[in-house]
This record gives sequence, structure tokens and C-alpha cells, in this order.
Amino acid sequence: PLSLKGRLVLVGRAETNLAGAEVRFGSVDGVYDFTGSATADTNGDFSFETLGDQIGLFAVTADQKAAGAAVVKDVGDTIEVKLKPTVKFRGRLLGENDEPVAGSKVRASIRVEGDEDYKGRFVKSIKAAEYQTVINERGEFVFENLPSGIGISLLSDNLPGEQSPTAYLGEVYLKQDESRPPVVYRLQRRRSESTDTLAERFANRLRDARLSGYHFMVIACANQD
Repeated sequence: PLSLKGRLVLVGRAETNLAGAEVRFGSVDGVYDFTGSATADTNGDFSFETLGDQIGLFAVTADQKAAGAAVVKDVGDTIEVKLKPTVKFRGRLLGENDEPVAGSKVRASIRVEGDEDYKGRFVKSIKAAEYQTVINERGEFVFENLPSGIGISLLSDNLPGEQSPTAYLGEVYLKQDESRPPVVYRLQRRRSESTDTLAERFANRLRDARLSGYHFMVIACANQD
């Protein structure tokens, strides 16, 4: 294992304490499947051991007020991870006839990704964090502290009726200091996969594989006379 040192740096008017900040790290080179976590001290310094020559890191302060990610391809003396202020995100989930989907859960899933080319033994990304909230009776949901400057995948669980138990709502990319109105999502009635085109099914499976952190295998065969 490589013994590495890192430092968290507050940027973009982030004002919080770095002591106790959690750092999650892992290999994103496709050679190793290795993840772990470390804790920063008052100065934002931390140390850890890992495998691989490409490392993905995600850090968040103990009060969730600042977060940031980094991918390191050339490991030097000290790895620096810049933390920006987190952002509030509001949304609304509507079902059939635009009725609020009350009581269901919404997850915000964050992955730190390397250069995925599907040639490695393992996926070139790590699951960095996942946040969860519950939809109220008006269909509204709120995430108080989501990281900015990184892609966030939104999914909803425990959906009622004929909906799939889990629905992919989309990806959001939040900017520092932004203030956007609530984003409205509408669930589509579940349809038979047989009505999807091959391209649609392939794209959906690739997306699910990326979110779950596993490779997607394709087996092709032809009928023989």
C-alpha cells in the first residue's frame, strides 16, 4: 500500500471548522478495488494508505457546510482537496395526474470518477456519499447541504402503485452560491422493457451500472443453422 498525506483547503468563502472532516478515498485506476476513509485534524491534514496510482477523494466537514472532491493521477508529496460551500437543493416529485408522491424517499448519490474506458478490471469510480430525504404531503423535498461542482444523481425509492420501486430522476450539477427555484420531476408510468429500443435499454443498463459501481457485461451470440 502507498502511504499518502493530504490537506483540506477551504475556498469560495467557505467558513467552517476542518477538525473532524471525513475524507473518503479509493482507487479509480481500474486495477484495484480499494476504498477507505480518514479524518482530518484542526489544520485539515490527514493521512491514509491506499492502492493504485490514481486516487479519487471526497471530503465533507463535520457540519456538512463544505465539501469537495479530487482525482489524483500523479501522487505527490501532499494531496490537496479544495472544499467549497455546500448548497441547498429543493425539488418536487409528481406522479400520475400530477399528484404529489408523498412519503417516498429521494436519494442524492455522488461518485468520484476517473477516466472510465471499461478496460479495467474494476470500475474507475468510487461511491463518495449518499444523502437521503423524505417527500412531504405536497410532493416537496429538500436537501440542505449538497456539494457544488460535482455531478449528483437523484433517485426515488418506495414509489407507490404501478411505478418501478426505484426511479432515476436525473443528474444535477450545483454551482456555488446559486439559488434556483424548486425543480419539478414527473414520474412516467412504468412500461414494458420490450417496448424500449435496444439503444434505450443499453443506455439504461450503463447508467444503472455506473450508479451501482459495477461493470456492465454484454454477451452477443448468433443463431446457427
